[in-house]
Amino acid sequence: STCWRPTLVSMPSASSGMYSMKRMTYGLRRARPASASTSSSVVNPRIATALILLGEVVRRVSGVPLDRYVDKHVYKPLGLRDTMFNPPASLRDRIAPTEFHNGRLMIGEVHDPRSRALGGVAGHAGLFSTAADLARLCRMLLADGTLDGHRILQPTTVRLMWMRSSEGNGSRALGWDISSTFSRTASIFFPPEAVGHLGFTGTSVWLDPPSRTYLIVLTNRVHPSGGGGDKIRELRTRIAAVTAAQLFRPPLTTVAMADATASASETEADSTARGAFGQLTLDT
Repeated sequence: STCWRPTLVSMPSASSGMYSMKRMTYGLRRARPASASTSSSVVNPRIATALILLGEVVRRVSGVPLDRYVDKHVYKPLGLRDTMFNPPASLRDRIAPTEFHNGRLMIGEVHDPRSRALGGVAGHAGLFSTAADLARLCRMLLADGTLDGHRILQPTTVRLMWMRSSEGNGSRALGWDISSTFSRTASIFFPPEAVGHLGFTGTSVWLDPPSRTYLIVLTNRVHPSGGGGDKIRELRTRIAAVTAAQLFRPPLTTVAMADATASASETEADSTARGAFGQLTLDT
């Protein structure tokens, strides 16, 4: 398989792929929110637009559509069986429904309006997957770009991907969140080097590269009418707190004391502290 480390310096000629670019422009205009207050599925339009354009860069550089490129060079080498754009109707029974659109419930159709207007294949939204497949992706990234003998990314690419950006007060990396306001359901419990990503429909993944651990939480906060945000955020927070308490809490040590009674009391205090820590994080 191809191991690609791109360096984007300029866009190809505007004459290449004109039909696709026209369709992209149409899709962006069609799905553009009237105002920030009416946008329901685009948290940051600038980031989404940049990722849409990045998907078009992949198409132009590789000469094949984005979905076919990633399927050949990422999904198949990693053995991902349930990761795809525009899943077939035969998989509908395994796919969580989202919201009603134009009087019908969307199942197996991308929730994001811009990706939907672009045919369901875009750099920012439209990918369907499972926890098992996402776990293999996480393992590949935590192993510096390789899994089961297949190298997908160079180690330098993975490290560059997780470096804090100078923009946004250093709260984000390339495609990853580190410490933005959206990350607080997980980042406050994980080490500072951890990175993650949240999906609008309720998906979440958080990775800690130094310890090579990851947390995947797939929920459905938009079904059936998009009103489950608060409960899902609470659930994410509780899961992250419990996970981090087991993985990252500092070891509690007992200070040796001459008096045996004092030592026993100290041990009891340590035990109480451990229990209090778990209760505290659960209630955060």
